[in-house]
Amino acid sequence: MPLQALELAESDITAEATFDEFSLNVSVRYRGRLPAESGRSGFGGTMLGLAERNVASMASRLLYRLADRVRLKSTGTHCEIELHFEH
Repeated sequence: MPLQALELAESDITAEATFDEFSLNVSVRYRGRLPAESGRSGFGGTMLGLAERNVASMASRLLYRLADRVRLKSTGTHCEIELHFEH
């Protein structure tokens, strides 16, 4: 589900990725608001029957689980989501 569909982004979304022998870093930038940081907590079997409105919550939980570091930053309406993956 795109950020625009979730009413988080009010502008185009840009993504930048850098890769080296140690890590992959992805930065996503847009104007709007940040998603809730609900992804840090675990989820159980009750989350498996997700309704469409909860897809963003599941995606957030998966990102926090898969990425080694997730940072959400905002200055006014300028938002950035940074993902860091070590390999």
